[in-house]
Amino acid sequence: AARTPSRNDLGVELLISYYNQLNLLESRFLQPNRHLGVFFTWYDSFTGVPVCQQHLSLEKASILFNIAGLYTQIGTRSDRKTQAGLDSSIDAFQKAAGQNSH
Repeated sequence: AARTPSRNDLGVELLISYYNQLNLLESRFLQPNRHLGVFFTWYDSFTGVPVCQQHLSLEKASILFNIAGLYTQIGTRSDRKTQAGLDSSIDAFQKAAGQNSH
């Protein structure tokens, strides 16, 4: 995404919106197994070194991974001392696991 997502449901919505836009772009304008003329830049989490790729499928997989990561952060931030917080945490962790099943 062009913006850094917040670590809450709004951040998840931002990434899902970006993922859906990539799907629309792919279905309308791209042929299978063809590279885009667009570079997607990622920064390594450990070194900060930028990496550029032209694969739309890698970009989409990275977005799904980041959505799962955000759901995990939401789950850990829930107040698990209350029943409502525990239910919210379980829901977030299940959503995180579901993202990784794509």
